[in-house]
Formats: sequence, C-alpha cells, structure tokens
Amino acid sequence: MKKVSRPQYARVRHLLEMIRGDDYPNASAFCRRLEVSRPTVMRDLDWLRVEEGAPIEYVPSKFGYRLTDVTWQMPPVQLNRKELFAFSIAAKLLGSFRGTPLEMDMASVLSKIAESMQGSMTFDLGAMTDRFTVVGEDYVKQDPAVWVAVAGFLERHEQMQVTYVKFDGTVREYVLEPYHLLAYH
Repeated sequence: MKKVSRPQYARVRHLLEMIRGDDYPNASAFCRRLEVSRPTVMRDLDWLRVEEGAPIEYVPSKFGYRLTDVTWQMPPVQLNRKELFAFSIAAKLLGSFRGTPLEMDMASVLSKIAESMQGSMTFDLGAMTDRFTVVGEDYVKQDPAVWVAVAGFLERHEQMQVTYVKFDGTVREYVLEPYHLLAYH
C-alpha cells in the first residue's frame, strides 16, 4: 500500500477520532464530515487497518465502525536518520530568519513536528549537526506588516503600489506585480 501524504494523514487521524466515539459512524458520516468520497474513506480505513494495525471493525447491527480497543493510538511520526538530520538542519536554518515574520511560523512548524515524535530519541540532534554551519546573510530587521502585505499580494496575484526612498532621499512610486518573494538582506 502506498505511503500516506500529510493532508491524508491529518484526515486519517480525524477519521480515527470519529471511530473512537460511541456513535458508530458509517461511510456516509465520514464522507459528510471529512468532505471526501466514499472510495477515499474506504482507502483510509484500509490504510489504518493494514498499515497501522488499527483494530477497526464494522458492526452490522449498528451500521457503523468502531475501535475494538479504544486505547489504541496511531504510532507517532517516525523519522529515519536522514530525515532527522534534515530536521536538525531546518532547526539551525531557523536562526537565519531571526527577526522576520517567518521565524515564528517556522518555529511553530518545527515545534509541532517535535511534539508529534513521541517516545525516546536515539539521536542527539546537536551532535548530528555540530559540524554543519549555516551562514546567514547580513541581518536586517523586517517589518512583519510589510512582509504579510507583500505575501498577500503575491498569494492573490494582485498588483501592489510601493513607495521607494533611495539613500539620497529621492522618492519614487512603483506598481509591482509580485511573482516571487525572496528574503534577502
């Protein structure tokens, strides 16, 4: 069976929580709640049973599904050594974004990933990357409001009007059509 992608993973976790209750949800209930098709629900149920070993059964008298062991939990996110190394590098790269609006969002993402990795760690993240250095560019504090505004124009594919002040004090007005946002200096 193929590996489940991140959006599917979140959906599968939600499906599992629905089954955990006492109301015996059926495929139609899953489709309505998760806004997916019946074949998608059936694939997700199969994936839970086969790949994750979820003790899910269909109860004909209730016309719905249940967990035969309500204490069963999905295993935490598991990373191999290469993925763990990449995660530790990502944590180091976060320092390059210090003071930018991305810093808090990226820190939140890394925190959520770290929290999902339950159990004991067998790798020392610091030791994995102690011989790896991230050299950032010159640091310039960015105004979060400007960053969010530009990102919004980019996302909406809209033109934006900007005022640019040169070092000599010359002021120019420009209409820009942002295609790409680059955090540089």
